Amino acid sequence: MTTIYYISSLRLPTERAYGINMTKTCEALASAGAEVILIAPRFRERYKQDLFDYYGVKRSFVTRFYPFPDIVNLFFRSKRISSSPRLLRLAFLFDQFIFTLVVLVVFCFRSYRHQVIYTRSTLMLAWGLKIIGYQVYFDLHGFPFRRQRLWRQILPRLDGVTVTNQWKAERCEHGFGIDRKKILVAPNGFDVEAFNRTINRTEVRARLAPNQQRPIALYTGHFYDWKGAHIFAEAAKFLPEVNCVFIGGTEADQKKFRDLYRSLANVIIFGRRPHYEIADYLRSVDVLVHPNPGRSQEKRLSHFATYDTSPIKLFEYLASGVPIVATDLPSAREVLNEQNVFLVKPNDAQTLAAGIKRALSEPDLARQLARRAREEVARYSWSERGKSILAFIDKK
Repeated sequence: MTTIYYISSLRLPTERAYGINMTKTCEALASAGAEVILIAPRFRERYKQDLFDYYGVKRSFVTRFYPFPDIVNLFFRSKRISSSPRLLRLAFLFDQFIFTLVVLVVFCFRSYRHQVIYTRSTLMLAWGLKIIGYQVYFDLHGFPFRRQRLWRQILPRLDGVTVTNQWKAERCEHGFGIDRKKILVAPNGFDVEAFNRTINRTEVRARLAPNQQRPIALYTGHFYDWKGAHIFAEAAKFLPEVNCVFIGGTEADQKKFRDLYRSLANVIIFGRRPHYEIADYLRSVDVLVHPNPGRSQEKRLSHFATYDTSPIKLFEYLASGVPIVATDLPSAREVLNEQNVFLVKPNDAQTLAAGIKRALSEPDLARQLARRAREEVARYSWSERGKSILAFIDKK
């Protein structure tokens, strides 16, 4: 049996999508036959809810939390310090350095034969573990645009790299000089069981919107500008007879969003819900909205949104059996097409609204596209991701 240490230097659990990816990947690897140990830092302020309960994953892998200083959390308690991005950045780097050092010291005293390291959060830790003799695989989710010389020096020397789309695979091969045989395209996924369980659709819809006479269009995810939630909210102005519901966002972002769109009676901000509930909401509405605008105030994120991202929610949308209206971007085109979703021009609220109206007014076409989407997404389950990663590692 292959033993895999999945190492994260980031907070777990977390409201961010990386936590879903990590825990679901660990669960999938364990289900595929590996012995999996998830290692993460122990933060000063932790979620009261157990990690397995928080994400609704099986207790099929082991978790170990290593102590580290968590200077960032201490800084946030001081308003003067927390207002300085430079100091917070230095605190973050110091935390990462100490965690890396702790892991390297612990793993120096382990027997490393037949044991594999899999990580997605820290390049220097991956390099250090490779130097002391482990097989190391890196799960690359965001293509690095800074310090590329360092990445170019280290990534090709690891045993393998997994990426979430073909665009990143090509960039790794041609930009970093990584042998194509050492690259696996392993997109994000969805939980098959969550989308097959029995639900009371009427009851779930009642939780989302008080007016049951109106159709429901739903967005799930964060409210960052490159996610496009604001585009959907602007589109709500052209959809007065549609309940436009938003699930997600941090508490601070929810407050800003409510303040900005409180005048729109059909905009309903439901807040953040546990991930294991999301499938029920997705399956109970009339239209799902993926409004990624392909741009951001930050240049790096504009590029990420256009080419790099592989959103977990997109695979969950496809698995729901509900019609989808999505913006037409290269990053989405690897799984979306005119035969499985309604595609619209990005960053255009009026066009997005027209797409939602079309999905509601052409039910036969909408059902056809949704059925095709559900059929095509089967190969993107978390289980399939785990199998492909384990086969990639075992082949080495």
